[in-house]
Amino acid sequence: MTIKELKDRIYNDFISSFKNAITPLKKSFFEQLSNTLAATFQLLYIYLDRILNDSFLTTCTKDRVLSYFAPLKNIARKEPTVSEGIIRFTGIDTTLVPTGTTLIYNELEYITIEDGTITTGYVDVNSESVEAGSVNNTLANIDLFLSNPIIGVDNKAISTLGLNGAIDQETIESVRTRTKQKNGAPTEIDNDNSYKSVANEVSNVKASFISSIKNGAGTFGITILTFSNNGVPVQADIDEVEQHFIDNETVPSYIEVEYFLPTIVSQDYTIQLAIDNAENQAFIEQSIRDYMYLTQKPNTTFLFLGLSDFLQTLGARLVLPIPSSGQALADDEVLDVGTITW
Repeated sequence: MTIKELKDRIYNDFISSFKNAITPLKKSFFEQLSNTLAATFQLLYIYLDRILNDSFLTTCTKDRVLSYFAPLKNIARKEPTVSEGIIRFTGIDTTLVPTGTTLIYNELEYITIEDGTITTGYVDVNSESVEAGSVNNTLANIDLFLSNPIIGVDNKAISTLGLNGAIDQETIESVRTRTKQKNGAPTEIDNDNSYKSVANEVSNVKASFISSIKNGAGTFGITILTFSNNGVPVQADIDEVEQHFIDNETVPSYIEVEYFLPTIVSQDYTIQLAIDNAENQAFIEQSIRDYMYLTQKPNTTFLFLGLSDFLQTLGARLVLPIPSSGQALADDEVLDVGTITW
């Protein structure tokens, strides 16, 4: 209700209660009092509405997610990481390339993290980006240049594989999704949500999925999507998740678990929005990802009807795929969002 509608209701109530009041008095005193009360009530409504929204994880503000709901479940926002790789230096044999040697590539800075001595004309040195974030990931076969010259070392260096592995700071919506998932994980009980919550603690994990009875009774499987590499995990990412489970003694000894690389099925969508703007498109896309990551499971059929009903509550309509349809998933398949047409 707008403030004018609220004011008119209050004003009309006053008028109907004072039938014998003089008309000029009605227009002056009652109208001013109505305006004052309406403004006060609307401010009170806005305040109570904000309190109501902040009481629930799904509707609360981003600050509330980070300051209240996430800490309740011991969930911390994942920080950005640096890119890493090997840089080859050339020059005069026996020349030292010291730790902390800075190089430039496309105005981005990279630094060596170990000493290297040139032998047979070159030396390969482990290096990383100075700043964190995915912008520091590079292509392969790049040329880098020394920030400050080193006598006996050529000014140009090369990285054959490039520098990679950097991820951006986790979005607050991702923290919100992980917190939702943790809320569904009973303490110290080996169920799907508890395993997914543990996997999601690994820095590069964007979403995790549990395949029940992966290799028969008493077994299950874990796979993931990553923030890096367009969501596609590599074996090193799977190994990191496995080590995290081992370090935390997450899986009971009587259960066999397989940590496996997924086959990713990209699902395209056509969505109709009540309010079609860039901000709402970004919100709906994240909402689709949240729903898919929270509800899908390998070796089952993902039903789009549930997603359709969920989107309707957000002012969006699922046009394609047809809401009554489903996507059958094999034991090693997971769904990810493909192209969305608005």
